[in-house]
Amino acid sequence: MVFLNFMIFRAAGESRLRVQNVDMQFLVPDFDQDFVRKRFPVESSGLAGDRASATVIHWCGPKPSLSTSQVYSEPMNFCRRKYQEDVWNCRGLVAEMSLQFEDLQRSIYVYKNKLTVDGPARTIHRPYWVLTVDSILLFRCNRKRYKKLGAGGEKLGIF
Repeated sequence: MVFLNFMIFRAAGESRLRVQNVDMQFLVPDFDQDFVRKRFPVESSGLAGDRASATVIHWCGPKPSLSTSQVYSEPMNFCRRKYQEDVWNCRGLVAEMSLQFEDLQRSIYVYKNKLTVDGPARTIHRPYWVLTVDSILLFRCNRKRYKKLGAGGEKLGIF
């Protein structure tokens, strides 16, 4: 990036190139949710709004997900659903479950080092969460032992 900037601004200094400043992204945390909702409306047929003022939406604060209310996430949700439909031919409940699972995976990745469980007989530091989709079991593990939180009798280790 530094080398690219050097080449651009050296060429601009030699008058071989003209450089100007243009806003090319919309920073979501800088605006009220109602304003963002009006600026980027989503209808059942797709993204609506003024195509002439198209810009990049940057969620640089709280990230959009299907179940969040912290930010207006409908443009991102529409694009994620559209991707599921176009690439995987996945619609309806199956697509929603897949997207919810992606959100869960992201949350686990973000918060895995922040979770600790203190109990009367044990303390688990740095837990690892494992979710198996076929039997919908949730396990909390550490490197030496594991604790199963779901049903079933099989013995699981760390994946």
